[in-house]
Amino acid sequence: RDWLEDQGLSSSDLLKYASIPVVSTIFTYCHIWAALYMTFYPLEFRGCLQIKGTNMGCGWQGIVPSKGEKMARKAVHLITTKLLTVQEVFARI
Repeated sequence: RDWLEDQGLSSSDLLKYASIPVVSTIFTYCHIWAALYMTFYPLEFRGCLQIKGTNMGCGWQGIVPSKGEKMARKAVHLITTKLLTVQEVFARI
């Protein structure tokens, strides 16, 4: 304790400086968890004043669920035009 005071630091200052990484870690963990949760949930739009056929309005829907149909269409188009033919798909089934 005498060494800290010789360096110009009090115990309360040391506690403040030591708490910065702890608080930052907790905040970052919560922030990243919330971002990942909002990416996948909720599956359906929750809120009000939604514009029909869009994900716009006063509310929220997860980014992945809201883009699911568009992603599936692109995947099917890519698979059926570039990778496989429809006949090959049915031949494998």
